[in-house]
Amino acid sequence: MADKHAKRMDAWEKLSAKGFWHFVLMRGVLGWGAVMFVLMTGGRWVTSDEQLSPEFIAFSAVLWTCGGLVWGVLTYKLTEWGVRRRARQET
Repeated sequence: MADKHAKRMDAWEKLSAKGFWHFVLMRGVLGWGAVMFVLMTGGRWVTSDEQLSPEFIAFSAVLWTCGGLVWGVLTYKLTEWGVRRRARQET
């Protein structure tokens, strides 16, 4: 169990070493927001009989970009908090 945790700690160290905003942009905005934009907007396009308006596409892009930003920030902060908490427990 300790070995598994050590591997996770090492992985987090490498990931967080690239910086907060790198994580937020790559994992949050692109990794979650862009994927959700494609899935949700694409799903709407597939299931709708109407053509999607440019306004809807722009709104959807802004919505999922903001959502990805929030997701990235929360994920980073919560992971960092958990890593620090675990490190304190081990000492």
